[in-house]
Amino acid sequence: MNTSKYIPYQSVAGIVLKHDDHPEYPFFSGTGFFAYFPPYEAIFFITARHCVVDSDGTKKGNLKIPLHFDGDNKEAVPFLCCLETSYHEDPDEMEDVVVFVVDDLPKDKHELLMKRALRLQHQDDANYIINAIIADKGKIRTVGFPGTSKSIDYESNKAMLQPRGFHANLAGEGNFKNWFKIENGSWADGELNGFSGSPILALCPITESEVLAIPIGILLTTSQFLSINVATDLIADYIVQTQKELTIPSKEAV
Repeated sequence: MNTSKYIPYQSVAGIVLKHDDHPEYPFFSGTGFFAYFPPYEAIFFITARHCVVDSDGTKKGNLKIPLHFDGDNKEAVPFLCCLETSYHEDPDEMEDVVVFVVDDLPKDKHELLMKRALRLQHQDDANYIINAIIADKGKIRTVGFPGTSKSIDYESNKAMLQPRGFHANLAGEGNFKNWFKIENGSWADGELNGFSGSPILALCPITESEVLAIPIGILLTTSQFLSINVATDLIADYIVQTQKELTIPSKEAV
């Protein structure tokens, strides 16, 4: 069965960074994807932490993600802040995931980005889907931007990208908590470099004719991914804190 028509290509974006010392030469670093957590309409951009942060904890550059899927760099998505979390086993070590919060946008641009965003599921549902795929020895899909499918035209200030995908078997739990192993990947066009941060997708039948691509993870290495629930937890905590701030009266109002 050809599953390409079910893959949400427009949800992903090649990560473009600009270093303060050489802002005229943006560069690529992995893949990320837009997501939202209903019923809330805030939009988030999820990727692997190592795509945007060096091993010493310093950021690699300023994130520049084009608003439009065609790669036109003239209008970038504004970000309000970045959410991070540490490992449960070692609070001094950061988990390999970051979530950028998209800043306020005009209604038309927010709607455009919302159409690109993947719908995050409840954490229990994501766990159920992962365990069901493992039990069935089933496959996952991912889509991203390997190094062989992207380039930057510095004269026109335009990134040229072609999303590529592959499927693999979900083999079981990985080396760390919330990590899972994949094997027998179908990618045969060179190195997987550039796929880091790509969404791990489960294709779930909704009706006889409708299939929904559900994000269940974030690709971290060539053979392992992180459960999407780590990112969803970060987003849920952010939403809770934001809602509290909106409901607490200011001193002037008291």
